[in-house]
Amino acid sequence: MYPVGLIVLNCALLVASRKAILTRRPTLLSKATAFLHKEYEPWAFWWELMEMTRRLWLVGVMMLVERGTVTQLVMGTMFSLVYQLVQMQANPYLDQGDDFLANAASFSLSVVFLCCECRRLTRSRAVRARSLSLMLTDLSRLSCMRCSYHVQDHYAYRLAGGV
Repeated sequence: MYPVGLIVLNCALLVASRKAILTRRPTLLSKATAFLHKEYEPWAFWWELMEMTRRLWLVGVMMLVERGTVTQLVMGTMFSLVYQLVQMQANPYLDQGDDFLANAASFSLSVVFLCCECRRLTRSRAVRARSLSLMLTDLSRLSCMRCSYHVQDHYAYRLAGGV
């Protein structure tokens, strides 16, 4: 109940301060809730709720769906792909670099899910299928490492005084 309650509480706070956020006329409440919306475009002040819901779905709800089966992986993959599509269309962050990093992280998560599906499906197949599975696993690791490299590079640039 705690994660759902936190989402509802944050939603209520954002709804109460939405006028101040959208008009860019800060109030005491909008300043107090800035940690929820300051990284996002004013029209996307609610995006942190999307992020919280994504985490709740992938970590909480998906734990309850046919644990250890391909169905669980397929549902997680589909959710990740749909979320990635919405995120790529919205580009909710103020900084374009943050949009890029969020999209790269979502892509990496989708690749990891796809590779897990392939590995799960090919466990009982021949050596050739196992080689494909290992290759896809390596591809997912590479994708995650590239995403991590871009995150580090982006923040090093920002710390150095870049925009």
